[in-house]
Amino acid sequence: FGGRAAAATADSARRQPWICQLSGMRIEPGSHEEYAAEISLLQSGWDFVPVHELPAEQKHWFTLAVLLKKSQVFFTDNREKPYVIFTLSDLKPGGAATTVSVFLFGTAFHRAFKTQPGDVLALINAKRVPPRAAAEGACALSVDNAKQRQLVRVGRAADFGVCKGTHARGGVCTAGINSAECAHCERCAPCAAAGD
Repeated sequence: FGGRAAAATADSARRQPWICQLSGMRIEPGSHEEYAAEISLLQSGWDFVPVHELPAEQKHWFTLAVLLKKSQVFFTDNREKPYVIFTLSDLKPGGAATTVSVFLFGTAFHRAFKTQPGDVLALINAKRVPPRAAAEGACALSVDNAKQRQLVRVGRAADFGVCKGTHARGGVCTAGINSAECAHCERCAPCAAAGD
């Protein structure tokens, strides 16, 4: 019986999310050893900065965030360069979550199609977007991966979910949420509460 209990305990441990000590994020089990190694590698050359403390100007930094949504494809003013915008979040609970917009150009743009909402990404040495390109008060960054890896997938967020709300016109809401905390995004929560 002892062998079976030990095996069951080991199996249960393998199914538990891995908690990243840097960000507090829970990453889905499966190959978390690989993700942990990737994060350790990043730590050896860069300083970790939480999403809510992203630097205006600093070299050798990285952060970890969850992809909430991807935009449609846009083009620069001269229509020469395509790009997409990722909305990333640290998924902090209690209304403390911070989001950031990341503009992906060049190699990063072409790799973006493999990335899905819910993926945990390491954002490395991204550049600030000029204020006119970002909404006032919002943090916006850009990456192109031309000289170095600036956006690296390191896992899948165990707490990522999609809002279960509907819009006034009947459309389904697709906003990313922290599913461990709620079933609806901030926009849909009041309507959901009113309907209870």
